[in-house]
Amino acid sequence: MNTKVIIIIVIAFVVLLTVIGIIMMTRPKTAEQPIAQVEAPSSEQPESPPIVAAPVETPQVVSPVTTPTPEPLAPVVTAPAVVPVVAPVITKVSNGPTNSIIGVGVDKQLYTKETVSHPWKLIPKTGSVLDVIQLFDGTVIGIGTDNKLYKLNSTEPRWTQIPDSGSVISLTQLNDGTLLGVGINNQLFTKANLTSPWVYVPNSGTVISVTQLKDGTILGVGQDNLLYKRSTLTSPWVQIPGSGNVLDVVQIKEEDTIVGIGTNNQLYTKETLTSPWNNVPNSGSVIAMGNVFAALPQSVRYYMGYY
Repeated sequence: MNTKVIIIIVIAFVVLLTVIGIIMMTRPKTAEQPIAQVEAPSSEQPESPPIVAAPVETPQVVSPVTTPTPEPLAPVVTAPAVVPVVAPVITKVSNGPTNSIIGVGVDKQLYTKETVSHPWKLIPKTGSVLDVIQLFDGTVIGIGTDNKLYKLNSTEPRWTQIPDSGSVISLTQLNDGTLLGVGINNQLFTKANLTSPWVYVPNSGTVISVTQLKDGTILGVGQDNLLYKRSTLTSPWVQIPGSGNVLDVVQIKEEDTIVGIGTNNQLYTKETLTSPWNNVPNSGSVIAMGNVFAALPQSVRYYMGYY
């Protein structure tokens, strides 16, 4: 073998060994992990931790809140109110002798006026009623808020209940003296006198008010606020054209004038059933009417100025 080749191989081997040595010297050493020593379990019980008591909180004492007393205010002095004088609101009216009218106000008290155009005058201590008429003998009959009949005392304004007289919403007296009422079912009922039982009139509904004219015609106000008539108690109702809209109707016996209450709660008059309605100025406010046929009792006449 050539000497030069051998020299080159030797040199290469030396260089390889040198490189390997350098690599081994620069490589990081892995730390040896110590072997954990497992101790044998001790037979002694571990000490319990001391019991620490929770701190006792002392409640905070809060002083009551004292609301300061406001200083009294000086009284407010105002000028006295001026109350305007207005006509009473009437819910029921009935005509009496010499064209006088008796009515029921919204306060359930009786009011009177000498004629349709006169102002209303209060009759004290005459409540509480919903309707009022006067019988031929002068007795004033009212319908109470319980829909029963009551009689007005002749010497003082005080009502006395008539037993077994309900239940009605409107009342009138026919020319033969029979009482004609409208029941709460809007049907007609009759009774011969105040103590008689009510007798149903078949096929007589439905109306909200009823009266009888001097000629015997029975006049009713339908639930549609139009006027209806029947020639006899058992005749069918016939609508009167151009007769609405009214809430109640009555005839003033002394002059045959028909008085109605419009849906605006004002009084209206007509000469005949086919005549037009004419407004009565300053006549409200009313919602229904009835009939009065004779002189009013002393308890009423006194407050009307009839002595």
